[in-house]
Amino acid sequence: MTTTTEITGLVGAGVDRVDGPAKVTGEARYPADFGFENLAYAVLVQSTIAAGRIRRIDTAAAEAAPGVLAVITHRNAPRLARAPGGLGIGPPPPLQHDRIVHHGQHIAMVVARTLEQATAAARLIQIEYEETEPLLDIDDPRAKQVENAAGRDVSRGDVEAGLAAAEVVVAATYTTPNQTNNPLGLFATTAYWDGDLLTVHDSTQGTAFARASLAATFGIGESGVRVLAGPGTYTVMTQVAADVLGLPLERVRLELGDSAMPRAPLQGGSGLTAALGSAVHAACNELVRSFTELAGSPPAADTYTGMLARHRLTELSADGASARRTDLDAEPGIFAAKFAEVRVDPDLAEVRVTRFVAAVDGGRILNEKTAASQIIGGTAGGIGMALLEQTLSDPGTGRIANATFGDYLVAVNADVPHIDVIFTGEPDPINPVGVKGIGEVAIVGVAPAIANAVFHATGRRPRALPITAEQLL
Repeated sequence: MTTTTEITGLVGAGVDRVDGPAKVTGEARYPADFGFENLAYAVLVQSTIAAGRIRRIDTAAAEAAPGVLAVITHRNAPRLARAPGGLGIGPPPPLQHDRIVHHGQHIAMVVARTLEQATAAARLIQIEYEETEPLLDIDDPRAKQVENAAGRDVSRGDVEAGLAAAEVVVAATYTTPNQTNNPLGLFATTAYWDGDLLTVHDSTQGTAFARASLAATFGIGESGVRVLAGPGTYTVMTQVAADVLGLPLERVRLELGDSAMPRAPLQGGSGLTAALGSAVHAACNELVRSFTELAGSPPAADTYTGMLARHRLTELSADGASARRTDLDAEPGIFAAKFAEVRVDPDLAEVRVTRFVAAVDGGRILNEKTAASQIIGGTAGGIGMALLEQTLSDPGTGRIANATFGDYLVAVNADVPHIDVIFTGEPDPINPVGVKGIGEVAIVGVAPAIANAVFHATGRRPRALPITAEQLL
């Protein structure tokens, strides 16, 4: 007998994050929180110019500093291979040559017994440069144009024919600035050798991709690398398993973020919930089927442990893989409509967002609370994108001119109004869980909605972000 449990309803209950208590109490450990015996600490030294080459690098004082174990530069670093990236070719490996291609490039690494010793020694390294004029503008005639650099460009339709046939053509230039992500979880890596196995605690969205990158870079087999992280999908995956198994959430323990587990996709692109959720759904249904066969028909009145004992088993296990339906000629589509109300000071041209509504068709919403929180967070980011955020480079040196939170502005509580989140649509038939993913649609459309509201309020049409007082006065 085959039993398959389907998840029903469009919007699931608002369940607290299962990893929430561990995070707010400090029990959850991030990569920098792992300590091991005889752990060494590495501090990077970065370039202070944007283009040129290293003429001389003097590491003698750093090497003689207390606690220093090694100073690694392009002169003594092992040759490293360029590894594949999660979305194409990865970045070039560090410390492989004397050329400087951007400000802040890693040019040396100090390894010491303590973090403080490594930091102090890093300041002792003396570097002389042969500086050249940096290339900082995409319109610079020296800039080399590279077509389809990541191999992911898509060509669809005929733009020229469409413009020729259009009754009205609007020609305008829209610009968005460079912006810098500022995650709460800072980047750190803790690594150690266990025999021939390199174990790495990393800040990453994809443990399998990080493992492949490390293995390729250092020329070792992937079986010799284990990566542990990066992830925030514990709650909804626990819900999927609990629903199918008919168990309360507290009876389900989910483990994620380990490259030793079955391969999983990158946690990004709004696709993980659908892909991983489908695999969890399939595995749990297979487990229910195995248990039903074990119990017999009609099922014997017994406990789970008693039934295992009767069959001389210590556990029941099942595997599952994600698979989209192939009998439907359709693609999953995530849609959202965003509505903004703004107030603009007529004298100062200061813009404030006073109301915001996000209507989202994200397929089945497994957890109303965490999904709404995702939309609220994305909206806050979109407000920053519309009104505040801009990474500025010094035109002479290529240095990031606003590299602190005192100069790079992000939206804070006072900038974010009450946000109404509406979930609509229907479950996606492409996958058995019915989800589409809402990670990225949360921010999409926020800045345009705010820009349109500013136009409605002032009659000025913003075409460059962020929208500043200078554009409106």
